[in-house]
Amino acid sequence: MQADHVHATAVWIPDAKTLVAGDLLFDDMHLWLGESLKPGRLAWARSVDKLAALHATTVGSDGRRTTLDRLAA
Repeated sequence: MQADHVHATAVWIPDAKTLVAGDLLFDDMHLWLGESLKPGRLAWARSVDKLAALHATTVGSDGRRTTLDRLAA
């Protein structure tokens, strides 16, 4: 799958409807696309569409900002 590089990995756990999206998804920020070409950006968008089609109820990513408020929740 395409993210900020062509070999991004996501893990889907169907029984738990859980997606571990790695560098494919971000929370409160977007993927750095400033140095990418249009084909890579389009491939990333297709990757995001595939992940969205899973309808996960729990999603984790490497791009999550961690704050004390979130840790306490």
